[in-house]
Amino acid sequence: MMMVGIADFISNRLAGSLWHTTSVARFGSILATGFIMVEPGLPEKERYGGDPFVRSLGGVSLFDFPAGFDFEKYNAEIPTNSLGEFVPFKRSWGHSVWLRLDTDALALGIRSGKAIRALWKDLGSVKRFIAEVEGAHLGDIPIGEIADAYQIGEGDEDWTCLNHTLRLA
Repeated sequence: MMMVGIADFISNRLAGSLWHTTSVARFGSILATGFIMVEPGLPEKERYGGDPFVRSLGGVSLFDFPAGFDFEKYNAEIPTNSLGEFVPFKRSWGHSVWLRLDTDALALGIRSGKAIRALWKDLGSVKRFIAEVEGAHLGDIPIGEIADAYQIGEGDEDWTCLNHTLRLA
């Protein structure tokens, strides 16, 4: 099977929307609680970067790839980025669930990746985040504001729609 590449996955699947990614197990917790939570009760060792910048703001991390996002240009401008850890899936999880959010319903709480980077600079923060593409939603996200859910993992050529699980929650 051919592995899905980062650039193609972003341009063909993620660009133009806001996404939250999580593990299969954590997706089960989201379904059970009814929320993507700022503080989901994860052990510190399971958190990406310990105390990430977005979490310090009371936010849920989102991937914000604008329409027309050019991964090759981004990679050249920010070569130390960690997109490869998450896209198309987090290797240590084996699979990732991608949740596309209803941006109209969540508009008041959303901060773009560019806005988060500007705030990070303004505050002189040293906390971890993914420059330009890590946006945020300030506060918990109700499951009803998840527009679509997909899963992709090791050996998959494409992602699998999980929208039926949203209707069951």
